[in-house]
Amino acid sequence: MRSLLVLKHRRLTLFAFTVILLATAFAHGATYFVSITGSDTNSGLNPADAWRHIAFATTQVSPGDTVFIERGDYGDENVEFTVDGTAGAPIVFAGYQFTPGDRPEPPFVYGNNLDPAVMPLLDGVDRSVGIAVSLHSRQYVVLKNLQIRNYEVGIYGWHAQQVVLENIVVKDVGDIDAEYSGVGIKVSGADDNTILDCFVVNAAAEAISVYGNSNRVENCRVYADDNSTLYKSATDYYIFVGGDNNIVDGCYAERVGDLDHAGHGIGLKGDCENNRFSNCSARNLSGAFYVRHRGSRYNLFENCTAIENIGLLVRDGASHNTFVNCRTVDANSAVAFKDTGEDGGAQYAGRHNVFANCIFENTVDHVIDFHYYDRDSSADNNRFVNCVVSGGAYLFKTERTNFDNEMVNSIVTGVQDFTTGPYALDFDFSHSAFWDCGFATPTGAGMLTADPLLVDRLNGDFHLTWTSPCRDGGDNSAVVDPEDFEGDPRIALGDVDMGADEFWYHLYPTGAVKPGGAIDVKIAGQPGKPVLLGSPRSAAVDAVRRSLPRAAPRGIVVAAEYPGEWYSDRSRHRAPVVEFGGGVSFPGSRGTARQSEQRAHQPDDTRGEIGRGPSPALYKGVSPCVSGEHYSSSPVSSASSVRFRGLNPQPAPPVPWPSRAPTVSTAPGWERGSNSRASTLTMSSSAIR
Repeated sequence: MRSLLVLKHRRLTLFAFTVILLATAFAHGATYFVSITGSDTNSGLNPADAWRHIAFATTQVSPGDTVFIERGDYGDENVEFTVDGTAGAPIVFAGYQFTPGDRPEPPFVYGNNLDPAVMPLLDGVDRSVGIAVSLHSRQYVVLKNLQIRNYEVGIYGWHAQQVVLENIVVKDVGDIDAEYSGVGIKVSGADDNTILDCFVVNAAAEAISVYGNSNRVENCRVYADDNSTLYKSATDYYIFVGGDNNIVDGCYAERVGDLDHAGHGIGLKGDCENNRFSNCSARNLSGAFYVRHRGSRYNLFENCTAIENIGLLVRDGASHNTFVNCRTVDANSAVAFKDTGEDGGAQYAGRHNVFANCIFENTVDHVIDFHYYDRDSSADNNRFVNCVVSGGAYLFKTERTNFDNEMVNSIVTGVQDFTTGPYALDFDFSHSAFWDCGFATPTGAGMLTADPLLVDRLNGDFHLTWTSPCRDGGDNSAVVDPEDFEGDPRIALGDVDMGADEFWYHLYPTGAVKPGGAIDVKIAGQPGKPVLLGSPRSAAVDAVRRSLPRAAPRGIVVAAEYPGEWYSDRSRHRAPVVEFGGGVSFPGSRGTARQSEQRAHQPDDTRGEIGRGPSPALYKGVSPCVSGEHYSSSPVSSASSVRFRGLNPQPAPPVPWPSRAPTVSTAPGWERGSNSRASTLTMSSSAIR
């Protein structure tokens, strides 16, 4: 179940961050400039009379002031902020490339070297000593667009509050001959800070660490590939949180290659409650997402993906945590329970943790791993609800005591063996389907041995088909989340379904959304019955929106809320629409793409086709789209816009949500077989930047 405290605090944190940004936009302090061609004897009041050193500028500012730092190599400065801003007048230090206030381009990507021609660079030369930027006890400071390398610590904010760090790139920090040295970005004893769009590569100890409450880490990326001095040079903690009510959203961590240190991915350790991790991914880590210690409780991991190694890790007594809509792919162990000598040791590994709507795909060894580390203690009272297990050598490994754990409303398919290990398995099963496994279906109420008829299990599509025996086969009393893995109502058309998907009439995207590529969208529905085209709450909208670049342009139509034309020009205000970046629309129709194009310029009628609008200017920004029976996976570049035709051709006033949603009937011929879904809609994503 979701923590209401976490959700409530997420809104408060967003509000606080918005206040800082608004204050930045409207504060009227002085504006100063720093350049590698400047001099600290200058006034600093214009680019031609700029100061030379960033550290000098920090001693000259007052609340509300802004300092623009021109690109260039500033050498081994140690920048220490000594003045606070205020809530209404923060102090802003912003790097720029050509024009003060610009966003340096191109953005840093893994594999690049730091380039002083793009953003200002601090280079400490000796990575065993020094702090590049210190924010000791500072408040209301914004630092953005800066590169750092070759220090022991990139940025450290002890007791920092209301500090924003944006677009900071830190690379190669820490003494790689020391036992534990090197921190990219760290705030400690710190509350209400934001770390946004930051990048850390090869921090020998900790990449991004947050100790405190109500902080936010968003859209940050961490990589490690340095094995030159084995475990000393390889990152230990990638994105670490200690404290309460923190939010980590849209972040990525990757251990590149077989580094000597297995690495801890994105997670919590110590006394940590009501934290939220959402829309994150991690690869090749010993615990891509983890909770550690008995004080780690009531935390939420949502829409997170773990690839390879150990996926979801519960250890050292972490309890009452929830993993919702999470996915592991090619993991050695999808879910592992461990106990070590930390936090007292040998009490219990983890209990009362819930895994709901999760998908464990192509597990190499053990799907659920009761793992022995160096202490024997129990893993008990953990629940797996509405999950899908697809592939694996063993469903369980039992190297520690386990009891009163449960799997309910789930689907298990393609697993070779049931269990391995010296301990007995104590695990309850109910209302779950097993198919194509190398062992007998476990006993329990409502158990099913039958093909679950998933859309395309081997290619990662775990939606239920209309004829699946898992529909309405679950236990309603076991449901822990009101939505399924993509946001559809959990109990939709009768009783709860088995698996991560609750069958529902809608569109959903398949595959990745890539610039210049195509977006394939499948239809979930019963042949001949209406299908919901899309709404502000549709899973298709959310799934594609999460995959788009954060900085994608806005003002693009996704779906109208009622039958009628679809507009993307926000100035018209003809129809309430869902808008997000990337040029993606979700329509559907009867008839082929060719038929739709032929009818595109005809007068509006009542047949419900989708066609090109007569005026690209009128519908600017809408991506090309084809209609329902077109099977091609390539974009149709000839169409310049899309509109829904026929049901309400005249302009209509805005209608508040909820309202009527446009529908389209699928044709029986759309099904390619008795167990397949209808055809795929293909849309161009060429507008994505």
